Amino acid sequence: MDGITATENGPAMVERGLMLCTALAPVIATTPLPRSPRRRTTPAGTVREVARERSGLDEAELTRLLDAEAMTHPGRDSVPAGG
Repeated sequence: MDGITATENGPAMVERGLMLCTALAPVIATTPLPRSPRRRTTPAGTVREVARERSGLDEAELTRLLDAEAMTHPGRDSVPAGG
């Protein structure tokens, strides 16, 4: 489309979107989470930042799990959908 320019706002909004949490559920649900000394009722930051702080997952695993583009392809990781 003429006149439309992409910005970093779109990817930043995706990083803050709670829909990314669904990608973490299969991993975090089976991993005991360490207790954080700083408990927040409303976490600040992106899903990635909070997951890094609370889950202990390394950056490579977070990048793989939180790849929003990969989530748009059918059969991602061959994990059955929950319901």
